[in-house]
Amino acid sequence: SANEAEHAAKALSNSLLVKTALFGCDPNWGRIASTIGASGAMCDENSLVIYCDEVLLYDKDHKELDDARESAAHAVMKKDSYRIICDLGLGDGAYSAYGCDLGHEYVSINADYRS
Repeated sequence: SANEAEHAAKALSNSLLVKTALFGCDPNWGRIASTIGASGAMCDENSLVIYCDEVLLYDKDHKELDDARESAAHAVMKKDSYRIICDLGLGDGAYSAYGCDLGHEYVSINADYRS
């Protein structure tokens, strides 16, 4: 449903573990999948498909990244902007959320801030 898609998308855009993987240009589909699972959205590993732009990270037939896909995903993740697409494969609901990585400078700025 659109509601479940929203929960999953917002969980992904707010996940500190996903943000750190993005900062490290690490196509860690496990962090993405576990965040979706923890979001409360219905999810099935046999219908889940995860892309980084056009690069397939995960589906039921590709549970491990081969060298070519990992290299391609790493290259995409070095760009200033890209999409993580997660198809739960359970319906027509959709939701887009925007997020950012969690880099050294962001942590430094916010760690040094005192109120």
